[in-house]
Amino acid sequence: MIHQNNALLYFALSCANVMKEFGTKATEFQSQSNDQDKRNEFKEACDSVDDCSENICNGLQNKDFMAALDTAKTYCVVIKT
Repeated sequence: MIHQNNALLYFALSCANVMKEFGTKATEFQSQSNDQDKRNEFKEACDSVDDCSENICNGLQNKDFMAALDTAKTYCVVIKT
């Protein structure tokens, strides 16, 4: 049980870090959308959100966090197209 709780804590912290990084990159991209480097960094952050959603965060049960993750994924889809 302790190992399972540690794993869930690790996954939660990893996902929180991905979301924090996404927020930073999204803010930077919004203020400098003509900068190709910022666009590329934003796309990488979106890829991390996708990876987190499919692999790391898959077992998390927090509805608010999962809603935030879905919002980030939607934002990525809209901006990437």
